[in-house]
Amino acid sequence: MKNESLLDILFESEIRLDLLLCLKGGTEKLGTLMTVLDAGEQTLIPHINKLQDYYLVTCQSGAYELTSMGKMILDKITHLLTLLEEVERTLKCK
Repeated sequence: MKNESLLDILFESEIRLDLLLCLKGGTEKLGTLMTVLDAGEQTLIPHINKLQDYYLVTCQSGAYELTSMGKMILDKITHLLTLLEEVERTLKCK
């Protein structure tokens, strides 16, 4: 069923990470995601499906939202991204 690692699913595609970040604020319809991410349906749907396959995103009544596991993982990713930004700023100052 799942041949890729969760790390690959999360970090090999900027679109998937952006989708998760867009859903951090709550439920969003596909049209909203398309507008915010400036991407078409043909681009987003395969990525959304992949996130659904790994139980990170679910669709209820035509709107997408993070699962509880998706929320937990995104919280950790957000902390990691913040840490990486701080490291980059520190390295640029040297």
